[in-house]
Amino acid sequence: MDDHKFCFILCTNNDLKLNECINYLKLLHVPEGYSTDIITVTDAKSMCSGYEEAMKSSDAKYKIYMHQDVYIVNRFFLDNILYIFNTDEKIGMIGIVGAPRMPYTGIMWQTFRVGAITPDFSKFNKSTVNSLFPSPDDKLYDVEAIDGLLMATSHDVDWREDLFDGFDFYDVSQSFEMRRHGYSVVVPVMTQPMVFHEDGVILDFRNYNKYRDILLSEYDLSDKNSRPVYNEDDSSHQIFFYQEIKDYNIILSSLKEMVDKNLSYQNPAFFDSFFGSSKLTKFYKYSYTGFLIDAVRRISIYELKYNEDIFFINGLTSYDEMNNKFITLLQSMRRIQYFLPETYQLDALRWMKEKNISLSCIKGVLNNQYLFFNKDKRVLDMYKNYLEAINE
Repeated sequence: MDDHKFCFILCTNNDLKLNECINYLKLLHVPEGYSTDIITVTDAKSMCSGYEEAMKSSDAKYKIYMHQDVYIVNRFFLDNILYIFNTDEKIGMIGIVGAPRMPYTGIMWQTFRVGAITPDFSKFNKSTVNSLFPSPDDKLYDVEAIDGLLMATSHDVDWREDLFDGFDFYDVSQSFEMRRHGYSVVVPVMTQPMVFHEDGVILDFRNYNKYRDILLSEYDLSDKNSRPVYNEDDSSHQIFFYQEIKDYNIILSSLKEMVDKNLSYQNPAFFDSFFGSSKLTKFYKYSYTGFLIDAVRRISIYELKYNEDIFFINGLTSYDEMNNKFITLLQSMRRIQYFLPETYQLDALRWMKEKNISLSCIKGVLNNQYLFFNKDKRVLDMYKNYLEAINE
């Protein structure tokens, strides 16, 4: 085991997301005397199996398991977690978001959580990106479970691939396994998040209850009095209690076929037609496909409002092309938002110009509350200045 080595471990199924995630990793400050490595597992059968495979192949003492759509935006992230691990040998795992006390339902989002993933961009600036955290006065929260968006470990504990052979509850399980082995799980106090999760606030719940039942059978969460539920009626999580959506794949295929067919007309107004029924509106809330279509719809509203001559969908012929362009647009805007080095920002601005991204399109993204740009005008101002400069 190499005590002076960090290894980033990612299960991936999308090169666009993976490559941008790695761009952020390459910008991190590496503590003196330490080295880094990156292991990617492509199209893993499950999160546990992918992580277990990578864990056994790495000799790094410190392993950071993370989603491919997570951007580590604090340049001193490695210094941060090293500092935390060095404060107590019994700290086995660090998370970004966690639950001090899991509810009896096993659903982390139904109880109080600590940590942070959505920055307040009114206070986010270049010094925030380059700040060293934590200081000796900062505190750590002891938690029972952390979210799987990022899980940093200092001790290897086997992932329960025998139980969790899908993509749900692997994170809660690993948190409990760490504690079973005598290690604590912590989340640091943060004035600003150290990472951003570009997950589109949409998860796939088709097998959620299956693995929740497994979780509740393996780990005792039965005491309702000491494990209360606080957010059971939260409408954003009602899908947890739905029966399996039997026509999920049929609706999904239908939506993609409609996009492929209608893109040939190059008419941005057609996206409104997707929300003509309550069924599709509900499906939009629970699927990434619906989320993407709605995001493009919002962009089109701004483009039509400001009478643009070019539209986001111009030249696109398929759902997959639309998805890739949308992902790259968000990635380009995040580079500016998170103060990446100038070369990264210029590459982003050039791509936006080459793809005929309009200022109205940028406004449509900035004003979409589900994308967490919080109407940050810096991106818009930089792009506007760039277009003016190259046209002089």
